[in-house]
Amino acid sequence: MKKIAALTIAVVVTLSCSGDDDNDNVSLTGTWKLTSATLPEAVDFNNDGTASTDVMTETGCLNNSTIVFTDNVATAIVNMQTVDIRQQNNGTYTVECGEAETEYAPFAESEHIVTLTSDVFYTPFTKVGNRLTTNLYGGSVVFTKQ
Repeated sequence: MKKIAALTIAVVVTLSCSGDDDNDNVSLTGTWKLTSATLPEAVDFNNDGTASTDVMTETGCLNNSTIVFTDNVATAIVNMQTVDIRQQNNGTYTVECGEAETEYAPFAESEHIVTLTSDVFYTPFTKVGNRLTTNLYGGSVVFTKQ
């Protein structure tokens, strides 16, 4: 019985580790969808009585945000859905989701760092497998390859 348990653990460990190397070879080319946007402190933007650091859940916005990297030009197509959050005098919030705004941003990739630049922003992302992550205002933003 001990041999079967040891063999099972060895197989699980081998399968878990073998995918890590493949993940590092994920091509930047393609569509990356915003899958997480967090704040450093929990806020109750949707006024449901439960504060959260998850901006996407709290606002219901940003779900249509993507970055598209093409292989023929060093310019990314950044489609970021806008969100307007206003705190009311009574401490509650109003949230309005806007349309996605498109911006074309030159990018550079070096090792595991992908940097987007424009007249408005300079954003370095760390690329690990199929995820691009950056820190923003003390929170984080994650795009996942589709």
